[in-house]
Amino acid sequence: HFRPKFFRLIVEQRVQTAVQDKFISIFSLECKRIHAGFDFQWLQAIPAQNDLNVELRERILRLQLSQALLSDAYQSAQMIASAATLTLVQHELLAQTFDWNNDIERSAPHWLKLALEQPSETREKRAFDIALALGRDQDIVALVENALPRRELRAQEAPAYINSGLRLFEPERLRKNLDDYLRRNRQDRISWQSYARLNDARSAIADAINAMQKAQNLATLSAEDKIALAQNYWRNQQAEAALNLLLSIAKPPVELSLRYWKLLADIAW
Repeated sequence: HFRPKFFRLIVEQRVQTAVQDKFISIFSLECKRIHAGFDFQWLQAIPAQNDLNVELRERILRLQLSQALLSDAYQSAQMIASAATLTLVQHELLAQTFDWNNDIERSAPHWLKLALEQPSETREKRAFDIALALGRDQDIVALVENALPRRELRAQEAPAYINSGLRLFEPERLRKNLDDYLRRNRQDRISWQSYARLNDARSAIADAINAMQKAQNLATLSAEDKIALAQNYWRNQQAEAALNLLLSIAKPPVELSLRYWKLLADIAW
């Protein structure tokens, strides 16, 4: 049988890459045949060798994962991540390994790379969820702006784009991007609501009213959105429209009651 000492020779004697690849291929096949009861402790010492190439480290990482050696795989992944260039396959392997070790700080840049360069629903969603959890405004903006020309935005993307974008850029950049998007996706209610919020931030009251009306035509507005729209009607000297919208709220939520009653009092006064 093939024994670990032969593999140690690959590392200790620093033989050429072609020979390393041949031995690791043989070893991989042997592992599949005798992995039950096989002692893999020797693998723990392998990542410390600094002269292994990325391809060999990747194969070692895959062996470690196949045996559920997550801590060892984590160490190997860190070494691979320091390489100057990586393939998208390697980025995905690293992203998953760091995720399995509950280190989203390290998995984040790999998911981002995958989502931007070869997007899929899984990659985009994972990259976005991590960016949102970590508060990475640059990543959120990059992901959403990458998606805008290609597809309809998902539920959290437009609101997050406005929140993150306003912290990073002038509103005009966001306005132009969402305006172009909404010309192609007129049925996206959440994006219309986000567009209204953006126009509020720009003090473009008429545009904010128009955007929220578009959202209202697609579905019933929440109490919060109704109050925001009523506020803009009032600012735009449309008192009757503001009053009627406020009165359509049967019972304002407790957290919004102060805003509701203050606005109602302002209109009545």
